[in-house]
Amino acid sequence: MVSANAHGDGLQLKVEVESKTLQLPLWSELVCTFNGLSANQHFTYIKTSRGLLAFRNGSVETTYVQEKLSKELIGHKIAILRTDIPEKPLVVRLVDRCVRK
Repeated sequence: MVSANAHGDGLQLKVEVESKTLQLPLWSELVCTFNGLSANQHFTYIKTSRGLLAFRNGSVETTYVQEKLSKELIGHKIAILRTDIPEKPLVVRLVDRCVRK
């Protein structure tokens, strides 16, 4: 279950993991496998191997993830960083497999 509470800034960022809902605090990064995007009337969801991230439709976050997360990335490991930068509240990057020596 993803909480649909509204905040003053319109940001709703919660992760559902095995029926437990967690918040992604500022300057925290979620590393997971990207499983796609979905949306309903009020929210856009990032589906990941760790759960769902929910963003209110029309928010800066929703616009950003719709631009950055394409279908070609489904199945790939990504990292999602939450920032305190108003014009860029999220940073999404592709996580390459690292070879340890």
